[in-house]
Amino acid sequence: MEDDLLTDVDLARRWKVEVVTICQWRWNGKGPRFFKQGRQAFYRPEDVRRYEEQKSRKSTAAQDEEEIWAAPSKFKSSLKKRRFT
Repeated sequence: MEDDLLTDVDLARRWKVEVVTICQWRWNGKGPRFFKQGRQAFYRPEDVRRYEEQKSRKSTAAQDEEEIWAAPSKFKSSLKKRRFT
């Protein structure tokens, strides 16, 4: 059915990744919106399609807006870790 909710297993099959990857993305705040019923996470098909549309690109050179904003903070944190002597 088109309106059936998707589980982690369903989403992993759809995207051809391991279930643990889906779980890690969810834990890190990545991936489509979800809701939990008890210990089980569910995804609405329209949220998954919306997420896929947001992640679609026209070229491999295109970056996500999220990646663009994250880049400076990654650079700053790597500088803090280095010791210049």
